[in-house]
Amino acid sequence: MHRALSWTFSAVIGSAVGGATYAWLVADPMFAVMLGLFWALGIALSLRYLARYTSPGDDWQTARWSGAAGGLMAGAATLGISPTLPITSDIRLALGLFVLGVFLTALNIGLALGLEPTTRQS
Repeated sequence: MHRALSWTFSAVIGSAVGGATYAWLVADPMFAVMLGLFWALGIALSLRYLARYTSPGDDWQTARWSGAAGGLMAGAATLGISPTLPITSDIRLALGLFVLGVFLTALNIGLALGLEPTTRQS
């Protein structure tokens, strides 16, 4: 995908997630802005790194870390922010979206940290 198009697409998705969260779940502007920022960055970096450098044919050494990352994220978003927490379901959903956005961004920043030096040396 073209770089400008991917950043525009990511900004639109991030703005939509942040705006919808602000409108329907948690009316806190700073939370909504940070949520939208994490989603926009996470999607933009995913389009740049994740889709390019991962494949379904990865070996076990790679697949186990991918599975561990997905499992930790799912656990944090569903079990860590569980129905037993004394918060409303709207805030619970907003926090789950926040965890997913932070995870997506952190995962891709980790990929960038590992891949950028190797692509510069080539």
